[in-house]
Amino acid sequence: MFFDECAEVQTQWLDYWQEYAVKVEVPVMYALAEKAWLWTVSEQHVRDFARGFKGESEGREWVGAGDCALFGS
Repeated sequence: MFFDECAEVQTQWLDYWQEYAVKVEVPVMYALAEKAWLWTVSEQHVRDFARGFKGESEGREWVGAGDCALFGS
């Protein structure tokens, strides 16, 4: 399952996430770990993602943080 999800993130998720994001009507706080291995991490990407939501949103890069997948290694 994990590998299927990773493949979808890289090939499909970017095409449809905004369809879901515009339907979210509660405030969203989003943080992306600086050392995430699955995502392209930059302040601009974080801001662009947060802006995709209809309601109030905030996005920040979590400087120095590792991805949760790294905790098991």
